Amino acid sequence: MGKIKGKAYYDINQNSTYDTTDVLLQNQHINFAQGTDLTTMANGTYLINVDSGLVNMSLTALPAGFICNTPLIDTISSQEVIIHDFIVSSTSNFTDLSVSLNATGTTRLNESLTLSINVKNIGTQTASGYVKMFMPPGYTLINLQKGSITNDTLTWNVNVTPFRSENNLITIRVDSFPINQETHFNANLSIVNDINLTNNTDTVGVMIRDSL
Repeated sequence: MGKIKGKAYYDINQNSTYDTTDVLLQNQHINFAQGTDLTTMANGTYLINVDSGLVNMSLTALPAGFICNTPLIDTISSQEVIIHDFIVSSTSNFTDLSVSLNATGTTRLNESLTLSINVKNIGTQTASGYVKMFMPPGYTLINLQKGSITNDTLTWNVNVTPFRSENNLITIRVDSFPINQETHFNANLSIVNDINLTNNTDTVGVMIRDSL
């Protein structure tokens, strides 16, 4: 049995060589035609033991605008170790950040509610912007992970590299939101030259119940 190992990375300067500024791709799907598919680890590397013979592996499920032209097609013998990197490049340069908003925790008066904002870079270059979210009256701030709240408006500056995301947690105590109806939270992302404005806003509705 042989062994294949290497890494998957986004080649930012497209010089076909891994540099420290390149982005290692975590949890990236690798198709293995002769066996079970696998995913890269948190540090962008992979390792697989394979039977002797033909091996055909390719990086798949890349976001739109990205390609990998370095599949592995080779023959491996027993005890052989093949080192192979999957190099990802972009077909064009574009900026695209997306924002998502979720709420977890109890939804009763005088109890805590946690809001999670995630900003993901699905573009080809590092991008900066800011998120604003209006906080409806009737809460007490317990914890804010990043950013600041002024006049019931959260402002959070972000700077995200391609294939990476930033997360922010806001924990509040529900004091006097309307009972038995949804209270809506809206997160809006502002960024210059973003090619897809449809993913720059997200809304979550929370149904508040009376306290026990």
